[in-house]
Amino acid sequence: MILGKGTHDVEVTTTALQKKGDKGQVVVNFRNPLSGGTQTAYLFLTDAAWPHTQEKLATLGWDVWENDFQFDRLNQDPSPIAGNLVEIVVDDEEYNGKIYAKVKFINPIGGMIRERMPADEAKSFAAQLRAKLISKTSRTGTAPPPRQSAQRQGAQPE
Repeated sequence: MILGKGTHDVEVTTTALQKKGDKGQVVVNFRNPLSGGTQTAYLFLTDAAWPHTQEKLATLGWDVWENDFQFDRLNQDPSPIAGNLVEIVVDDEEYNGKIYAKVKFINPIGGMIRERMPADEAKSFAAQLRAKLISKTSRTGTAPPPRQSAQRQGAQPE
């Protein structure tokens, strides 16, 4: 069963090198340990794609510098990154008139926050957002207030 559109926690099962014409790629197979569903990602080795491929390989647990750019290691069975856990985002893509499920993103499990703002900067930014959005938002159509927990509903005012 192929994993469909959505976000999936998966493990790397195999990797391989492939060459199509003069363009190389690293093929990475994934499996969802719970559902058994599978998906394949194609990491292209063109000049334009390289920065993205390098980042994806690092996320998968394969640092190009630590491995001295020895891509043949990714052609081994078992793969040196087999069993590593990541999160993939799969989306539909049309190719030659057909719709295919394609791995769009490879992230660490639980997603990824690249950088958090310093607290003082976040507080200032949040104040700017608040002022800007309050002036642009009407109260019509707002969501109902959050429900209180059952324990809180029966509480007596102090």
